[in-house]
Amino acid sequence: MEITKSACQVLANALVDCLLDWNLDRKLSTLTVDNCTTNDAMIELILDKLPPSSLILEGKLFHMRCCAHILNLVVRDGLELISDSIETIRYSVAFWTATPKRDEKFIETARQLKVPSTKKLELDCKTRWNSTYLMLNTALEYEAVFARLKQHETLYKRVPTQEDWSKVRDISSKLEMFFDATELFSGTKYPTINLFFATICDIKLAIGDWLLSDDNLVKTMATNMKVKFEKYWDIMNCLLAIGSILDPRYKMKTVQFYYPLVYGDMSSYKIEKLKKKLYDMVEEYEKKSKQSQKVKNSQSSSLRPPLPKRGSYADKFEMFMDSNTSTEHKLSHMRRKWCHDLEQDAFSCYSMPLENEKERNELENGESSGRANVLVIPKAWQCYVFCT
Repeated sequence: MEITKSACQVLANALVDCLLDWNLDRKLSTLTVDNCTTNDAMIELILDKLPPSSLILEGKLFHMRCCAHILNLVVRDGLELISDSIETIRYSVAFWTATPKRDEKFIETARQLKVPSTKKLELDCKTRWNSTYLMLNTALEYEAVFARLKQHETLYKRVPTQEDWSKVRDISSKLEMFFDATELFSGTKYPTINLFFATICDIKLAIGDWLLSDDNLVKTMATNMKVKFEKYWDIMNCLLAIGSILDPRYKMKTVQFYYPLVYGDMSSYKIEKLKKKLYDMVEEYEKKSKQSQKVKNSQSSSLRPPLPKRGSYADKFEMFMDSNTSTEHKLSHMRRKWCHDLEQDAFSCYSMPLENEKERNELENGESSGRANVLVIPKAWQCYVFCT
């Protein structure tokens, strides 16, 4: 159903009223929404009601498309190619989980065949692709069980064929990185903005690799995914790249590694354009900091994100970091102070100690240069973002 302009106005008014009631109208950095024309129109109306000076670069980075939602749109194109096979497996799972007696028979048959998996069959929710992915992954481990039960149960009519299993296995293996990314992005107890860029780049590069696959099914899936992914790439990668730059472990290194792989000969131009935008942000914070007032100390969080699974490009990035580090002999005072071991499980961007009370105070101020809207980071560190 098409949403009218008046409905968008109602949504925008309701959201702005909430922001005003909660005194958040001057503390916004971005607004993340699902990707649809209704939200696009709503964002424009909200921007008209908010003072531009209170937003990053006067609102140029305000509208953030939800990465998890975009990945959802991309993955659905992949699953559509094997919809018939998915329906067959879904029927099988539904059949053997319909009653406790059937469930017991399934478990007993798996035990007889010495299937090592202990996962329980669970029917998916058709509108949630991640639940479909989990259902397929579990079903794949019981392929032999379904085949055996066909011989014993006359009511079990719709059994997955070898072709069904082959298709699902090929596509499911490719969807693993989308599932891991969605799980990582959905975290609420740890900072996520510094995790997006490299993960999204890994997915973009993986889709490019799949286009060269000898498997026609994988190649077709990649072609469909690429069309959808490219539609949103340019409008979401800028702020994600800035978030990765403000991760003091990597600074410009992540961008310097991935941009040449993504943009080729245009990478230098793209990097300079990105630097310009970040310089503009720092200058904006510097101007606002002169008007800031002293506030209470900030409490830094020590929560850490789960370890992202390492893919082929992530491994290459670590090699890139190692090769660059080995050639740098003169480290600045700031680098010696902040460049700790890069092990993912030993570091949290939000658990860094701050230099002094002034920096801690500035982080709490909504208009200070130290309070980075993109990633909490001390003011002094911003001056050294590009030192490497």
